[in-house]
Amino acid sequence: MFFDAKDLDQTYVHKFMHFKMLSKNEEEHLAKEWREYRNEDALHTLIKAYTRLVVGMACKLKRYGIPIADLIQEGNIGLITAAEKFNPKEHHNARFSTYARWWIKASQQKYILQNWSIVRMGMTTNNKQLFFNLDRLKTQLFSITTDHLEEHQAQEIADTLEISTNEVSEMEKRLNAADLSLNAIVKNADGRNKETLEDFIPDTDTTQEEKCSQSEIQGVINKTLYSALNILSERDRYIIEHVYLKDPGMNLSEVGKKLGISRERSRQLSKRALRKMHYFLTHTEHVSPRDLKTTY
Repeated sequence: MFFDAKDLDQTYVHKFMHFKMLSKNEEEHLAKEWREYRNEDALHTLIKAYTRLVVGMACKLKRYGIPIADLIQEGNIGLITAAEKFNPKEHHNARFSTYARWWIKASQQKYILQNWSIVRMGMTTNNKQLFFNLDRLKTQLFSITTDHLEEHQAQEIADTLEISTNEVSEMEKRLNAADLSLNAIVKNADGRNKETLEDFIPDTDTTQEEKCSQSEIQGVINKTLYSALNILSERDRYIIEHVYLKDPGMNLSEVGKKLGISRERSRQLSKRALRKMHYFLTHTEHVSPRDLKTTY
C-alpha cells in the first residue's frame, strides 16, 4: 500500500505496518465479538490490523496542509465507527476493509473541511464534492492547473457534478484565496504608511449623537401619531390599531367579526379614519408626514 512516512513517527508507522492481515472469517468473528459481546480485545485486534489503511489514506490527503498525525487520529475514529457498525449480513457480505474505507474517508474529509481555513465552509454534499474534486476535474477535463476557470469550463464542471455554476465559482475563489490576518500591514505606494487591514474596516455602529437624535425624533413621531389616534372614535381607533399598528395585525374580516360589522363596513371605516389622521398629521407642525411614512 502506498504511503509516505516522511512526516510520521517511524516507530508508529512500522509498528502497525507489520500487523498481519485478517481473513474474511476473522473479520466477521472479531466484529461480532465486539458488536454483540463488547469484547475489547477483539476490537483492538480489528483496529490494529487496519491502521495501515488509515495511514495510507491520510498520506494521500497531506496536500491539504493538515498534519498527517491529525488525519491519522481522525481516521482512527472513522475506523472505530466502522467496527461498531460492521455487520456483513447487512452490508452485502462485504469485507471489513471495504466497509471501513468509507468511514475513514468521511472522518478525515470532515476534519479537513473544518480545519483547512479559519473561515468555516458549509458541510454540504456539493461543497465536499467541489473541495476534493475541483483540481482533479480541471486537469482531467481541460488539462489546466490555472487558478481561473473560464465561464464555459465552470459550466462543464457544474454539469459533471450536477451542481450550479455559481457554486463552482465560489469554491474556486475560496481555494485560491489565502486567510489574511486583520493585523497584516498594508503599505501605500511610497511604502511609508503601515496601517493594518483592520484600520480599513468601516465602523457601522451608530454613534451616541445619532442615537440621541433618533430617539428624540422617534419620541416626537410617537407623540404626534398618538395625538392623531386620539381624534378618532373608539371604534375607528380600534380598527386602525389592530389592522395597522399591532404585530401581528388583524385583517378587516377579523376586525369586522370583533365589532359585529361586515368586512366592507370595516374597510369603509378604516379608509375614513385614515383620511382623518392624514388631515391631522399634514396640519401638525411638530413632524412631517414624510417622517411618519418612513417610520411606520
